[in-house]
Amino acid sequence: MATGSLSWGRRSAAIALELAVAVLLVVVPFGVGISSASKVNADTIRKCTISSLRITVQNGDGMHHGVEFVTFSNVSGTACTLSGYPRVEAVLDSAKGPGNVIGMYAPAPAGTLKKAVDAQWAWAGGVDVGDVPLKTFIAPTITLAAHTGVATSTLNWVDGPNGDGTCPAFNDLIIGIGEGSVTRFVRAYELLCYEFVVTPIVKGTTGSMFVKVDFSKKANDLADARAGASSLRAAVTALHHEIEQPRKFSFSQQMQAAASVQQISQNSIEDTPWPKLNSSLAIVSREGETLGNYAVMSLTQSGYSRTVKKDYLRLLASMKSLDEVLKHLS
Repeated sequence: MATGSLSWGRRSAAIALELAVAVLLVVVPFGVGISSASKVNADTIRKCTISSLRITVQNGDGMHHGVEFVTFSNVSGTACTLSGYPRVEAVLDSAKGPGNVIGMYAPAPAGTLKKAVDAQWAWAGGVDVGDVPLKTFIAPTITLAAHTGVATSTLNWVDGPNGDGTCPAFNDLIIGIGEGSVTRFVRAYELLCYEFVVTPIVKGTTGSMFVKVDFSKKANDLADARAGASSLRAAVTALHHEIEQPRKFSFSQQMQAAASVQQISQNSIEDTPWPKLNSSLAIVSREGETLGNYAVMSLTQSGYSRTVKKDYLRLLASMKSLDEVLKHLS
């Protein structure tokens, strides 16, 4: 009896050992060390907040180009992530400028802000994705290690007027991340003339990085369809405002709004990998062109206003159906 108990005990120990090894193999794949397996997935790391970052600006001017490197340093005791673009606004100067900008500087109304436009790439930096079109670009997520993590974005603009023109100028930048923002002084009366853009936040201090992205025709077709639907929606909304309140708009403005609906509808793509999407796009394109045609006719001939309103409502219903189709595609 004692011998049988001992034998069973040995078998139990062996089984327990095998289970422990099996669990270890699942948790730590072959060839991967314990430390690598214990790394926190980027998806579980919290997003950086203003309070966890030290945000600084550094001049990087080029010939006729204004450049600022905006650096984000993690000063907190835990890792955090940044992605996309910072919100950047220049606080435009309203006072009389000094002698060195006379003839180039024009004061702006007090409290005027100039927002930087998002740009995947500019002359001082950004994200290089090779030949992938901008419309498929998604900014990378950057993980900043506790206390030491650093990321950078660049601001770019033309800092001189064309010919005899004048430009506004700024001293301060408002830089926002998440729901918070900070104000940083740049230089007194920095001219801000054209092409004020901000590039994505990238790892390190150079302001530039390369990201390999697979070219996808499906992704581009879907992006085209979504962009086309958005453009048509905006054009139809503008046309509707002018139809409902014609006295607020000139004849040329109303004609332009109708022509815009026509043109966008004619340029709609209808050859995607998804038959249901193709059918929905074709319907919206046809109805949009019809609405645009009758809207033009209603401006020069009487008797078409009821037809225009009926076509507008029909197009709205079709666009709602298109939105549902797009929502379920990826």
